[in-house]
Amino acid sequence: MALPTPKKANVGFAIALSLLVLSLLSSFYSIYLSERDYRLVVQTYEIIHNLEELNFYWKDCEASRRGYVLTQSKDYLDDLSTALSKVPEKLSVLEKITLDNLAQQKRVKEIKILISENDFYSRNLTKIRDEQGYEAAVEKITQGQGSKLSETFYRLILETKNEEMSLLEIRSTQSKRSSRVTKFAISISILFSFIITAIAAKVSSHEIKEHVGVETKLSDTITELKRLDREHILAMAALQKAKEDAEAAARAKAEFLANMSHEIRTPMNAIIGMTGLLLDTPINSEQRDFVETIRNSSDTLLTIINDILDFSKIESGKLHLEKHPFDLRSCIEESLDLLATKASEKGIDLAYIIDDNTPHTLLSDITRLRQILVNLLSNAVKFTHKGEVLVSVSATEVNGKNHKLHFSVKDTGIGIAQDQIGKLFRSFSQVDPSTTRHYGGTGLGLAISKRLCEMLGGHMWVESEIGQGSTFHFTMVTETAPSQKQIFLHSTQPILSGKQLLLVDDNTTNLQILLKQTKAWGMEPVTTTSAENALELLRNGKKFDAAIIDMQMPDLDGIELATEIKKIENLPIILLTSIGKRVELAARNVELAAYLTKPIKPSQLFDVIMTTFGSVQAKAAPKLQLNHSMSEQHPLRILLAEDNVVNQKVALQILRHMGYRADVAANGLEVLAALQRQPYDIVLMDVQMPEMDGIEATKEICSLWPKEKRPRIIAMTAGAMQGDREKCIEAGMDDYISKPVKVEELQMVLERSTSLRPEPTQINSGGLEVLDRNVMDGLRQLQDQSYPNLINDLIDNFLKDATEKVEAIIIAFRDRQSEDIVKLAHSLKGSSATLGGRQFSALCAEIEKRMLRNCPLQDLEPLFEKLEAEFDKLCQVLKVEKI
Repeated sequence: MALPTPKKANVGFAIALSLLVLSLLSSFYSIYLSERDYRLVVQTYEIIHNLEELNFYWKDCEASRRGYVLTQSKDYLDDLSTALSKVPEKLSVLEKITLDNLAQQKRVKEIKILISENDFYSRNLTKIRDEQGYEAAVEKITQGQGSKLSETFYRLILETKNEEMSLLEIRSTQSKRSSRVTKFAISISILFSFIITAIAAKVSSHEIKEHVGVETKLSDTITELKRLDREHILAMAALQKAKEDAEAAARAKAEFLANMSHEIRTPMNAIIGMTGLLLDTPINSEQRDFVETIRNSSDTLLTIINDILDFSKIESGKLHLEKHPFDLRSCIEESLDLLATKASEKGIDLAYIIDDNTPHTLLSDITRLRQILVNLLSNAVKFTHKGEVLVSVSATEVNGKNHKLHFSVKDTGIGIAQDQIGKLFRSFSQVDPSTTRHYGGTGLGLAISKRLCEMLGGHMWVESEIGQGSTFHFTMVTETAPSQKQIFLHSTQPILSGKQLLLVDDNTTNLQILLKQTKAWGMEPVTTTSAENALELLRNGKKFDAAIIDMQMPDLDGIELATEIKKIENLPIILLTSIGKRVELAARNVELAAYLTKPIKPSQLFDVIMTTFGSVQAKAAPKLQLNHSMSEQHPLRILLAEDNVVNQKVALQILRHMGYRADVAANGLEVLAALQRQPYDIVLMDVQMPEMDGIEATKEICSLWPKEKRPRIIAMTAGAMQGDREKCIEAGMDDYISKPVKVEELQMVLERSTSLRPEPTQINSGGLEVLDRNVMDGLRQLQDQSYPNLINDLIDNFLKDATEKVEAIIIAFRDRQSEDIVKLAHSLKGSSATLGGRQFSALCAEIEKRMLRNCPLQDLEPLFEKLEAEFDKLCQVLKVEKI
């Protein structure tokens, strides 16, 4: 049966292709043989060349050796050394290129041994010539050892060369044969190619004609596909344009919200500022109530506007994170403090637990982390009517460098239905519209927190059940910074070890925190959630060294329980109270060892327990107590310039506890507008703000108001790099504090300020004590049996170091060395303040400040005249303090 034309063509192509493949394979094999033979020939020539060079260097060695024996000229030794240095290289090459020939490898090894013996013989002969003389060397030569070595060497070289020449002839013949075979194979391949082409052309001509019609149809199909592809491209372009338009609209919306928020906030700041002025005027109680309502409503509205502004910044991509080291525990405690008053009013317990493996110091944006915590805590307190709110933190290491922190905020509030959780993190929405009417809020807090969390490298989720409360979780990835563990976090404390402690609190979470911390210090606590159980333990003879009891308990409150305990045993009792309860408790006339305000802070717990047991040597770092009457002692009108909402809340809360009612501006433009409306004594100026930063605003203030009429400007910045303080002072600022704002620093900087204080022409330290006794008493408390000479050593070291630096600063002033004056004044300021030398430290601080402001040196002459006198006074007082 005859095959159809297409199949005949396929069979013909298959046969022809097979023949072509065979021809090509034979050609490739022939080429491979030719290349191999060529390499072998090249290798043979290389071996012969190296043997001849080795022979040349051997002869050079013999000639140099004889020349030295005859003349003892050092030039021959140099030639000998040169020849010998070339031999190892040639031997190494011969060893490599004769690896495929065992006989040649054997001869190379024999040559290597001969060369080694010849080297030894040459060195020995040279030594004999140097030590025994010419005749001894000639006698050594006549023994014939050198001649024997040479004869053996020449024989081996000749044998190797002869064998390589024979191999060269064989390999050359093979190479010629391979070349002929290659030419034949290539000719056959070309012939078969022509035959296959002719067969393919004849067989395929018919099929080509048949497929012309098919190709025509295929061409039409391709044309149609191209048309459809063009339409698809146009559709995609339209879709991309629609996407870009949508993104542009979203950005425009965000920018509009940001601009509108700013425009609304400007008159709101004016309302708040003017109500502040009105509250300072004599008005009756009804009017004061009206004004307070206006101010509180304005503050609430300003908070809502700030939320919208934050959300707009995130949406438009204009929110940027900072990276500074901060203490995690302080961040959490500050966040809890902001909600402590509201929680106390509702009778809710606030607490936090940090896992032991969590790093203490983080390198991230404390402001944004605190904003997330405050938002979650605010919601937890808002939707919780009884019970507790607990913050928990744990950490896991990531890549050996970063840590992933897991935060959770757990409450015992109303809870959220599972089908409503999806609405939580949407902007401008709440789970149930009725909650907005009942609890208030914009519905932006959680949306902002979630986006901030994602910017910090984490994510946020929630677990909740109706009536059982909610737990909000979020994570963040952060670097850590080195830090020294504080004393109140250390393990066993010798003074507290073994002390029996009674813990009474109906809240099990607080009990767990107290139990964990006191056990870590080596104490032996006993816990109970019932006042009756506590009394039963005491009645049964259980002995305790102290007791910590909660004020709010269902059966007996803390005061009643303390009264009953005192009837059984006179124990030192520490009472856990909420903010604002201490005045009320003091009126009940109960003898207590100490109060401890909730939420419980380990540092405060440590201080209270150590004080209770009568120890001051191992106390944690002393903290300046908040001066609640500061506004009466230092009446100041304060303007807070800060664009971040959380930083505003922290600073305002601290100022409020000092008795101050501050106004707020969110950027430099608002600061200028506020100063034009009314005068202020102090401007707490953030450095980095939008639209106009703190540096530019300060320069504007200095140009618009004379020195005696402008407010005192205090820089607030997270920048902690060297030179930041100088930049602020150079811009015209009067003082400097770093963020996060600490109570101690803010209180001290306000104490240094007075209403509209002009720049003094000379330092006035007459009102200061030569030595601050409180500082010296604090140092004496640190002196114990482990360091009984602490005071003497500190004073001796200071007197020695400061004497040298005072002499150096006087010389620097005489020689007009400005940089040295600044460094020495700064050092003396700090060291003298450490020992309580207030007058001398203030004088050094004034010199440093004047120098940083580029004050002419001749204007500082009165200060330097006073410097030595003040130093002498301080030295005399310190010498008296020595024990």
